[in-house]
Amino acid sequence: MKEGRSDTVDDEPRYFAAECLLSRDYLYKLGVYVQSCAHMEKLCSEIVCLSQGLAVETKAFEDKANSLRLLPTSELITELSKAAKSERLTSVDSSSLSSMAGWLHRYVHNRHLAVHGAHLLHGSNVRIEAAPKKGRSGWFNTEIRVIDELVADVDRLLRELTHLHKRLSSET
Repeated sequence: MKEGRSDTVDDEPRYFAAECLLSRDYLYKLGVYVQSCAHMEKLCSEIVCLSQGLAVETKAFEDKANSLRLLPTSELITELSKAAKSERLTSVDSSSLSSMAGWLHRYVHNRHLAVHGAHLLHGSNVRIEAAPKKGRSGWFNTEIRVIDELVADVDRLLRELTHLHKRLSSET
């Protein structure tokens, strides 16, 4: 082992994926995307609770939010679509939430590929390999610029969900 690097063996990298397979910039983008998805799933479960009139920081709210977070992602999004029809939402919030749920339904496979796929960089292209599922191929090729657009989209959506969550929380 090298002196001062007790977490490595001989000349091996500390983190193989970060130092050998993917660039730090790509790993950062992937981390932003995955964490944005995680926060959106949390917000979606809480927005469903708020649309049902559950008060924040109550056991009923916490239990319902947790049960929603245990659902497969596509089922959570379906619950969000139903919440958009709640009479507790203004027509603007309802329309906005319906639009967001539609986006989430269309792109849920990207979340699955980001979390479960093995990402490989080839110049300005990315190959993501994952187990074939429900008609989805086992691999997906795209360009880094498309990844950048997806990260920007998910960030925009996270911001919209956060604003909606704040508005709904202040009303209960």
